[in-house]
Amino acid sequence: PKTKYRLDEIPYLAFVDNSTAENNIGAIGKNSTTNTTCPQDLVIPTKVIDNGVEYTVTKINSFASMTRLKSVEISDTVTSYTARNFQGCSNLEEVRLSTSNTGIQFAMFQECGKLRTINLEHITNIQDQAFLQCENLEMNDIPPLCTMIGNSAFARCLKIGPVLHIPR
Repeated sequence: PKTKYRLDEIPYLAFVDNSTAENNIGAIGKNSTTNTTCPQDLVIPTKVIDNGVEYTVTKINSFASMTRLKSVEISDTVTSYTARNFQGCSNLEEVRLSTSNTGIQFAMFQECGKLRTINLEHITNIQDQAFLQCENLEMNDIPPLCTMIGNSAFARCLKIGPVLHIPR
């Protein structure tokens, strides 16, 4: 059975992973978090305890348009993001992604105009429009493990140099 509850103003949806029989949980963000209750510094933990049951946090659903967000830190247990996860988080400046997920989804950070810092060294693919209109994102090198970059992934990223160094 699925259970919804809140921890530190972040709504979660608990579920049992049928393939592993583990108790997992997803931070569900938008649709149940309002911009006024969303924290400025979002930390998605590794584990959450609800009524004595420990859940591993493995998923994040949309926090799109949460303009209060300034920083996001995602634990390494998170293996699943959704497209447009943080789209329109116009004040988001810094992101530390889970290193267990190797892809940036479609439009995941689109229109995050203040985004400056994000760890990408473990990323193998960047989908279409992933960083579209991230005007403050600075980058000189394509992540070394990256083998696929989608259409318009870095379009209108004004601070990315005229030449990106592509790893061999």
